[in-house]
Amino acid sequence: MGVKLREKSLKKGAVSFYLDISHAGKRWYEFLDIKAEGSRKSATFIEKKKLADKARSTREYQITVEKIGMPDDTKKGHDFYAFVLERSASMKREIGYKYLNQLIFDYCQKEVLPMEEITKDFLLGFQEYLKTRGLGASTIYVNVHRFSTYIYKAVEAGFMADNPYQKIPRNLRVRMKRNTPDYLTMEQIDLLAKKGKGISEQLKLAFFFSCFAGLRWSDCSRLKWSQISKQKMESRAVTVLHLTQMKTQHSAHLPLSEQAVEVLDQRRKLAEKETLSPYVFPDLYEPDGSTKKQGMCQRHITKWGEQAGLERLYFHLARHTFATLTLSEGADLYTVSKLLGHTDIHNTMIYAHVVDRLKMDAVARLPKLTGNLSGGKRKMRKAG
Repeated sequence: MGVKLREKSLKKGAVSFYLDISHAGKRWYEFLDIKAEGSRKSATFIEKKKLADKARSTREYQITVEKIGMPDDTKKGHDFYAFVLERSASMKREIGYKYLNQLIFDYCQKEVLPMEEITKDFLLGFQEYLKTRGLGASTIYVNVHRFSTYIYKAVEAGFMADNPYQKIPRNLRVRMKRNTPDYLTMEQIDLLAKKGKGISEQLKLAFFFSCFAGLRWSDCSRLKWSQISKQKMESRAVTVLHLTQMKTQHSAHLPLSEQAVEVLDQRRKLAEKETLSPYVFPDLYEPDGSTKKQGMCQRHITKWGEQAGLERLYFHLARHTFATLTLSEGADLYTVSKLLGHTDIHNTMIYAHVVDRLKMDAVARLPKLTGNLSGGKRKMRKAG
């Protein structure tokens, strides 16, 4: 038997205290609403830890002497709402998980939701309930996906035996309707190159690099010179990018296009006049988990687009552009999927729809013949 005080690491060095309890052949966790941050030697941290240890001693006494709060076959579930709140304590924005908890409560009308009551039928009912609320398809998808994520975390922590969401057949799961992605034409990229008054050179070059290399903001803003090298592929010298993607943790060696290399060469010349940095675009770098600089850069990108007369410009549009241009130039779907670092080729197929549309538009613009095709005088007329 034992009641041990454990710590869960949060962001910026903070910790959340919880109890790891083993008794009568059973093991479970209980989360304390006690968090501490700052130096472990600070008076505040020490005081919070003393408080958590006192809670541990009290809980141990309750279990061993008073037999209070012992899990049994009739009541063994941890409250799901409390679990969501505890696991979201380190998040910067509260609105997402609090909204999820509110939706679940509106659906089941339970002040406390034991985890064992979350079954396949419960989840299917929740999906149908969200549809009756008049919510958009994307909102429904996001909240069902978020619900499933917390269930997975509960399984991982030992509160649930399995994830009931995985028992739902794929044809019954809510799906995200994927819109055909926007992209830039070469003419629009060229127009952007001529504009950009007041826009950082590093930001512009990072955007163009993504147009021809397909990097996400998270990877481009943290790109290091050490990730770029020359290699031989198929008896040719190729500039290669060694990338472990921030989003998927997928690692790959990606050959770079001539245009992408030209962007890097231009950036390297500018870097010679700057303070030495391991990062290709040091002005864009910010630690993982921070989005302040990304938001500021997006405001500049929006102004840049306005200067070029573009209705909407955002950094991820560069990645869409890379995928579309590569497919348009004849690359197969599998190859583009690997270049983008997709772990599932279905994520790449949305770009194939763009290329199909381009092909149809091209065919529709072909001129047409007028007159009798089997003979006689006829002339050409333009389509449309």
